[in-house]
Amino acid sequence: IVLNNYCGTNAAGTAAIPNARAGIMLSDADGNEVGQPGNGNLASGNTDDGIVLRNSNGNVIVANYTGTRVNGLGSLPNGGEGITLASGSLNNFIGGTSTNERNFISGNNGRGLHISGLSNGNTVLGNYIGLDAAGADLGNVLEGIMIENANNNSVGGNTAGARNIISGNGSHGVYLQEGSSTNTI
Repeated sequence: IVLNNYCGTNAAGTAAIPNARAGIMLSDADGNEVGQPGNGNLASGNTDDGIVLRNSNGNVIVANYTGTRVNGLGSLPNGGEGITLASGSLNNFIGGTSTNERNFISGNNGRGLHISGLSNGNTVLGNYIGLDAAGADLGNVLEGIMIENANNNSVGGNTAGARNIISGNGSHGVYLQEGSSTNTI
């Protein structure tokens, strides 16, 4: 369990002290929890991405702030994406249907969430992507979500708690690129 850490910031969570790469990296790591409801991590201000999963399956990412300050208000951008799932990361769960499971994936210099490289079967629910904790504009520089060469991923759901709010981003809200099929948005 990766819980209640400040990765890439000062002790107050208000200024960047960047790690040279990602704030949190899971590589060939299965079945882990990155944050728990109401007790997530701050992964902001890093040179590269906030949270990265590479060839990592069945992980849960909840209640984290990526690209914001500790209170979710104001930008403290990662140099790349907020969250990246790559290299065949399968069946991971990002967010949840209650407000204390929501990730804030906003203010990053790249995309909010990037799912690529045959990272299939992932679920993305109930997150704020491009908004701050008060619901104001704090867009990512590029897309809110990009799905690229990845299949069978699910973004959002039919109930209010399952819906992602994807707004204020510098490019598309959700962008499905070549090689992506049977995704549900």
